[in-house]
Amino acid sequence: MLKWRKPAPTPAVRAGLQMDGQGVTLATVDEGRVARVGRVACGREGWRQGVDLLCRQLGVAKAAPVALVLPPDAYSLLLIEPPDVPDGEMKEAVRWRIRELLSFPAEEAAIDVFRFPEDAQRGRRTVFVAAAHRTALSERIAAVLPTRLQVVAIDITELSVRNLTELAGAAPLAILQAGDGVGAITLVRGGDVYLSRRIELSELDAERTIDQALLQLQRSLDYFENQLGQGLASGVLVALPAEVESAWMRRLQEMLPLPVHALSRWVEQTLGFRDIPSTTAAALGGALRAPS
Repeated sequence: MLKWRKPAPTPAVRAGLQMDGQGVTLATVDEGRVARVGRVACGREGWRQGVDLLCRQLGVAKAAPVALVLPPDAYSLLLIEPPDVPDGEMKEAVRWRIRELLSFPAEEAAIDVFRFPEDAQRGRRTVFVAAAHRTALSERIAAVLPTRLQVVAIDITELSVRNLTELAGAAPLAILQAGDGVGAITLVRGGDVYLSRRIELSELDAERTIDQALLQLQRSLDYFENQLGQGLASGVLVALPAEVESAWMRRLQEMLPLPVHALSRWVEQTLGFRDIPSTTAAALGGALRAPS
């Protein structure tokens, strides 16, 4: 008599983890939709200890599933015309299509491809390609292996933050993130990423840095509205270190014709998650990743 395999139970707690050059962030969401986050400041050499400490602080069970979220400086995100090959051959074909656009050899890249929204194609056929150096991945996975976490997915920041905004419906939103010398501007609507732009940032408390980011944000909003035909975004969500967030908010609110919210405040008001610092949003989005 055949015994049908039972479906794997949905884990009681889902986790998201991000490791960058300045520390480790871990977020968990339980069945009751209670979110908890923690962050440890450390260099790369302290990732393993940081992950272990946060697991103990947040009470993460042994072998808990975790989505590993790469920070923006750990990968490239490109928008290209895909080669005309079967889906099963796409990743390898794309690898050679983007080889001149990478700062490392294409054969050393871990690659994934995801769709560009149909309603913004405008007669073109394009896809997003995420490419990370395998060393960037192996460093992070090696830091997780000795801990009680089990990596079940690897995400990028744009898709992780998309997981947060997707829960709020189909209103288009812009997300501005900055930290560790790199900024990211992402335009999303529902479950789709429409635009991703990287900006190099230094001295986050300098007025010129804020204005530099503001200019790139204005250009991105204009491109989203006019070139992609998506209309005016409903708001801007800002994810920055707490010590500079208020200065950025004031400047952006003065200069932009749409609402500007601190991401932490937006997450509390819209999703009901309290006490979530803006800079931990990517890890929280990883925890909200739909089970595969």
